[in-house]
Amino acid sequence: RTAIGSSRATRARSWVARWCGLVRVATEIPLIRIGDTTLEKIRVCKAELAGYLRTGDRVCLFAFGHLLRKQIIIGVKSQTGPSWTMGFGRFVVTLITYLTLWPFLVGLAGALIGGLVPLIIGSDTLSTIGFGLGIAYGVGISLLSAVRLAIAYSQMRAG
Repeated sequence: RTAIGSSRATRARSWVARWCGLVRVATEIPLIRIGDTTLEKIRVCKAELAGYLRTGDRVCLFAFGHLLRKQIIIGVKSQTGPSWTMGFGRFVVTLITYLTLWPFLVGLAGALIGGLVPLIIGSDTLSTIGFGLGIAYGVGISLLSAVRLAIAYSQMRAG
């Protein structure tokens, strides 16, 4: 009986390791300086990009703005060394996320903030307007991020 239990535990750990291995954890680089351009607090997937960002190398970074706040690198093309670009499958999954999940989450947060603040102040009319504007902002900013991702990805593939 112990052997069966440990076998199940081993299979469960193996299954978890396989699926957890697919999760990409983004890390934040405090500063990247390329010529006269300085990028601050840019996000990258460390496991994929660490080997492609070398001091002194001439590279072209492709990035897009996530909800207008953070820049996320989706490709590194090196003049002399190896290059990396976001795969098509990951691009499609990210784009679908920006078209479905992000509008819901950011729209919900915008609606709550836009509707509750005027309601606390005591204005039902402003609460309704704030609710609508919060939803519009959340959906709009998410769709804009999807468009910016698609443009950056197509530019990366073209050049």
